[in-house]
Amino acid sequence: MKKKRKNNKRPASKFPLWVLIPLILVALIYVIGEYNKNRHHIFPISLSRIESQAQVDADILVIGDTNSLLFNSHIENLVNDISKNLNRPVTVFNLGERNENIFRTFFKLKQIKKLPPVIIYMGGSSEFYERLIPKNIEITSLNYTLFKNEFFRALYTLMPSLRKYIFIPDKKVELSPQPEKGQINSDEIKKYLEIYFHSFEIEIKRMISYIERNNSTPFLVTPPLNLLASNNKACEGSFNEDTNRKLIDIKESLERGMTKEALFSIKELDAITYSNAEVKSVYGQALYEVGSYTKAKAQLTLAKAYNCSPSGTHPVINSIIKKVAKARDTYFYDFSNHINLYFGKNELFLNDSEAQVIYYEKLQKELIIRLKDIFSL
Repeated sequence: MKKKRKNNKRPASKFPLWVLIPLILVALIYVIGEYNKNRHHIFPISLSRIESQAQVDADILVIGDTNSLLFNSHIENLVNDISKNLNRPVTVFNLGERNENIFRTFFKLKQIKKLPPVIIYMGGSSEFYERLIPKNIEITSLNYTLFKNEFFRALYTLMPSLRKYIFIPDKKVELSPQPEKGQINSDEIKKYLEIYFHSFEIEIKRMISYIERNNSTPFLVTPPLNLLASNNKACEGSFNEDTNRKLIDIKESLERGMTKEALFSIKELDAITYSNAEVKSVYGQALYEVGSYTKAKAQLTLAKAYNCSPSGTHPVINSIIKKVAKARDTYFYDFSNHINLYFGKNELFLNDSEAQVIYYEKLQKELIIRLKDIFSL
């Protein structure tokens, strides 16, 4: 009988796992980097569709949102005053756009080939007009948590080339050529605001640094905050049916002129509610009615800060502008604060956002003083 041959073939060797895992990781990192290659923010926004003017021939450039456009009628007087005894008049160009957030403003600024000697920022009143986070806010929130980590923040700051690998890819928000009104849901507003305030501070610091690196002088102006504009909405979790019922009764008392009774009731309700924007708003209105303007101002400011349907100027945005200007020793005018020094004494606003002409005239005079200092006139 023939002996069976032994099968001397070796079994096919498996690909080493220790080689496979690093390859997968490298591929994953590459994909993340490619997806995030144009990303510079916690927000996954794309500004590729935004058009801007690449050349500005002026001595002073005004940038910002609706607030900057409200100053247009005072530019001529500002130019005439600064230009006295000069060989040629000072020129001013306003690049501001209605409802424009700081991300749009800074992007447009970076498209200008040569910056004018002075850049005046009059933005901050339209930061919540557009929605800058995808519908799935959890990924953006997780990116924000990673960014707050000291290790990742150090990488982000010290090694710019690694920035695109830090963020978890999420759906991009393609901004339209013109700002479009967006919707922020009440169940996500707290996370949205936390991320936005942090991102706004980062962006305004980057913008100031960019202006200074390009041999220009930044000048920041806070947008006016109308404390009596009653567009405040309470956040979920800060009220219940009993709170709403009591609030309705208090509002009716105020409408009937029963101010003292309403003030007593709203003070009690405020003591048992937590960060309720509507309660704070009614409390402030009641205090205003009895002439307690300092206390009314404090309550109405809190109402704006706790508002879960933010629009227009926000007190936290103004505080960030002020804080950054002081920390960076930047030219700064707290326009909002100077208007509200007269809270309860004068009629401050023409509508929810536009201050009385007299206050823009005061802003114009203040700018003239500071600009003469900058230009050494």
